Amino acid sequence: MKLSVTVALLCLASRAYSLVAAPPPTRVDSSVPTLVDRDLATATSVLADVKNGFVALAAAAKDFNGDPGPLKTAASGLLAKVESGTTAVKNMTPLSFFECLSLLAPAQDLQKQGKALSDQLKAKKDLIQQYKQCATTYGFLDTGVTDSVALITAVVSKVPSIFKDTVQNEGNKITQQLKDLRDAFAPGNCSDS
Repeated sequence: MKLSVTVALLCLASRAYSLVAAPPPTRVDSSVPTLVDRDLATATSVLADVKNGFVALAAAAKDFNGDPGPLKTAASGLLAKVESGTTAVKNMTPLSFFECLSLLAPAQDLQKQGKALSDQLKAKKDLIQQYKQCATTYGFLDTGVTDSVALITAVVSKVPSIFKDTVQNEGNKITQQLKDLRDAFAPGNCSDS
């Protein structure tokens, strides 16, 4: 009995000493970005930038009244966002499984905005044709398809193998929307004459 009381007292004393001698663990300052945080933020930012580019181009298409300036500016802005986004994605480290999961909602928003852009441009096709902007629109869309394929390829290269097919298939949906839209303004379907 004396031995168990002595052992218990030694354990308590040891525990008390460890609390005083060793400071309690501190929380890691999460305000300092880590490499993973930065890369997830990069991927999220790229998707948001491209989505905003789609929104701006759809708004310019909706407001199109014959002046091609705003439409060209918005299209150039979108292409620049896709190209810079591709470079940013190529330069980041691969994403983890959980980071990929957090990108699902932004990717779905991007698809919705791609559809909205497609709908707006198709709705203005007659006016675009009337003001002889078919070739210009086709050119921007053709470049957009090429740039989108490059961005999707870059993203696919940064996701775990378990997600590669899914990301590629979802990216193909956006690319297909752009291809269909481009083809609607192709020579034979839209004429500047």
